[in-house]
Amino acid sequence: MHSDYKSDLMKLFEQTKVSAIEKFLLENSNLPGQRANLGLASCFADFFGRDNLGKSNISMLDSWSSMSATDAPVNNPKEFLPFCAIQAFGALYSHADLHRKNAILKLLKQSANDERWRMRESVAMAFQRIAENNLSTIEEIFSSWLKQKTTGAEKRAILVALAHPCVLKGNKKHVKYCLQISDAILTEISTYKDSQCRTDDFLILLKGLEFTVSVFIAQLPVEGFDLITNYANSKNKYIIRIIKSNLSKERLKKSYSAQVDDVLRIIT
Repeated sequence: MHSDYKSDLMKLFEQTKVSAIEKFLLENSNLPGQRANLGLASCFADFFGRDNLGKSNISMLDSWSSMSATDAPVNNPKEFLPFCAIQAFGALYSHADLHRKNAILKLLKQSANDERWRMRESVAMAFQRIAENNLSTIEEIFSSWLKQKTTGAEKRAILVALAHPCVLKGNKKHVKYCLQISDAILTEISTYKDSQCRTDDFLILLKGLEFTVSVFIAQLPVEGFDLITNYANSKNKYIIRIIKSNLSKERLKKSYSAQVDDVLRIIT
């Protein structure tokens, strides 16, 4: 099916028919529905990994990515257009000029805070594409973000983008960076007042933390379990919730059951 999309999209791109591309995406979006057509979105974004794109194609992305929740409501086929556009900008980033790179990062930060969950997911996917091209670039971007005041949704985008197995596997240095980011965010959460933990923004971050840390631990278990063991005595109920949730993941329970039990004994 993916190859069929590629062939159909290639013909449409060759004809530079923006309206036809839009129609094709809308008709094959799988929306309304529980799951958008991820394969089609990925295939569409792949076309922007090239450096010979016409201005009309970039303008198309600019137009779609600016569609608000009013223009492209949740679970409406039109929501698929900005969902695809944001991922495409991730593919475009590596060969964009400095002005466009800055514009893409501004868009990704804005979209990380979008009320639509699919837009937030597309931001993580866009960052994963950037990471696939250049890990040092993604680390520089995220370190820069975290030096500033970031929202919970922005932190969530960082964590989910980093929890990308294809760039984690075999890269000890990068996994250590991911654990350092996790540590910094957990440390910050441990200082939050209860009122700060009752916001939608915090809940978005919490859901991300409840699974991403386990992805990093599975890649570097000694350092990873040392990290969460340091928080096992926390009196912060959200920190404990995060640890328990990550320890419940099969990726840890299956291969590191003894270490999981050791941490759980400290908690209980």
